[in-house]
Amino acid sequence: MKRRRVLALIAGVTTSLPFVAEAAGEPTKIFRLGVLTATGPGPGAQAFVKQLHVLGWEEGRNLQIDYLQLDNADADHFREMTAELVDRGVDLIRASGTEIVLKTAVAVTRTGPIVMVATDYDPLALGYIASLARPGGNVTGVFMQQIELTPKRLEFLTQTIPELARVVVLWDRYSADQFEAARETAPPYDYERLLADVAGGHHDVLLQMTSPVFVQDRQRLSAVALGHRLPSMFPFRQWVDAGGLMSYGAAVNARDA
Repeated sequence: MKRRRVLALIAGVTTSLPFVAEAAGEPTKIFRLGVLTATGPGPGAQAFVKQLHVLGWEEGRNLQIDYLQLDNADADHFREMTAELVDRGVDLIRASGTEIVLKTAVAVTRTGPIVMVATDYDPLALGYIASLARPGGNVTGVFMQQIELTPKRLEFLTQTIPELARVVVLWDRYSADQFEAARETAPPYDYERLLADVAGGHHDVLLQMTSPVFVQDRQRLSAVALGHRLPSMFPFRQWVDAGGLMSYGAAVNARDA
């Protein structure tokens, strides 16, 4: 309820000030952007806002950004907050991260433009878009194809550590489909046993799936892998910056390119 009260307060302020005055005295309409995330604005969202500023969109002058974070909130509550955002006249929604974020956005508006950043799921397979070339409807955006990249990450691990004995795969409910792609490439193991002694073997390697939870914990996960001298493959450069061995995936900001 605390988040809802904050959003209501924001709504009361912004609806009374739909325009801001330029130095020359001409009012400028404020473009309203709703940013929906699973665990808070990450590097991708920060790069997105930075590029908006480069293109001339400045918060407080002609741009207002409302952030909604699913995190540990109830899914129904998250949908209510998103519906309130749409009712207040948001011009565009950026839905990034897990499927539930896009699912919520699509559920509350079939007409307002939605820009997805599909990090942990396949929007084509799940029916959110008609095709990659012509998505159709009110949804467009970026699909990072983590499922297709997973076997390639495993291939790089086997090339780097040719004598590897087993692959420890770190996954959760957000990355189950990526895990299936990895399991089709590598032989299955008893993961309950493996996780109990993750660094117990001399030729163990760690393959981490993409998940908003792991993004939040990237410093700790990288430190654990480094501390146990466990060769690791991560989805994005941020883990390598934190001490991980390798990453293979899309660039989420200009420095990664």
